[in-house]
Amino acid sequence: MTPGRGRPPGVDFASMPRWVRVASVPVMVVAGGLTSVQAQITGTFRAELGTGLRAAGMAATVSMLGGLFTIMVIALLVPAARRGVATLVRSIRSGAYPWWTFVGGCVGGVFVLSQALAVSVIGVALFAVAAVAGQTTASLVVDRTSLAPGGPQPLSAARVVAASAAIAAVFVASVGGIATDGGPTWEIVVLVLLPFLGGAGNAFQQAVNGRVAQIAGPVPSTALNVTLATTVVLVFLCATLIAPGESFHAWPTQWWMYLAGLIGLLFIFLAAILVHVHGVLTLALLTIAGQVIAAEILNAFAPGGAMTPASAVAALLVVAGVAVALFSARRRPVPSAAARAGTS
Repeated sequence: MTPGRGRPPGVDFASMPRWVRVASVPVMVVAGGLTSVQAQITGTFRAELGTGLRAAGMAATVSMLGGLFTIMVIALLVPAARRGVATLVRSIRSGAYPWWTFVGGCVGGVFVLSQALAVSVIGVALFAVAAVAGQTTASLVVDRTSLAPGGPQPLSAARVVAASAAIAAVFVASVGGIATDGGPTWEIVVLVLLPFLGGAGNAFQQAVNGRVAQIAGPVPSTALNVTLATTVVLVFLCATLIAPGESFHAWPTQWWMYLAGLIGLLFIFLAAILVHVHGVLTLALLTIAGQVIAAEILNAFAPGGAMTPASAVAALLVVAGVAVALFSARRRPVPSAAARAGTS
């Protein structure tokens, strides 16, 4: 395989300095927590703006534009980022990498739209359930393919158990929310399916964004990701403005409700870097831990919310699943690129 064609050389996760692998763990957890915070802000913004599809499209657009403006300023002002953008443009024009490598951002746009559509109706905890279930399941598949920057990883029993524990944890955490709503309706089923598909797409997004970051660095990768995501939500917003719909209510006046895009930008940037440390599945599990914990904290402090025994059980399951994944990664390191080349 010639350089610049096909799959990039694999990352030898086992050769990463120990301090990098250890320090990356809490960072991944915090990054996952940012997802729940972004979802809560976007959902609240939509609720104050209105109830229809038009309000959801505007909430998602406002969220994405904040992140797009920030990353473009960084890409223009930082010399290394400008060089990375030029490298990325040359790679796209030359066809050095498949075109689908650069469309991870479209998934990000769908995910932000699902936040605006679903969170204000089903709540951030149930939203986390669906997103996490989709992301964890898809991560098992993605890690077995050549999509991830580290190449295919072994599908051990420990990794399956770890993913299953994470899925079980988020369902336990949300079962009370479903029960108090009097059982699922068609609206709930559809609104849960949206973040499930968005979460599954996130596994693909993290893998391909990691590959793009290998080409040009995390800032150009993030800029491309946010640009494509913004395009998706703008198309959706234009469609809702053309079609009949409700007028907007009063615009939110709290300054922090306009920070969702910056929070999402930070998550994308961190994921593009951290996917190189442990791989897609472990990154997914650690961000899941942060996502579930943050969602439960947000629920606890929300009006009428409270921490339940189910939440405590879910947290323990998440910790157990993450521990199994990390232990498996340490005991079964990914073969180095040289070793893979020697056996191919």
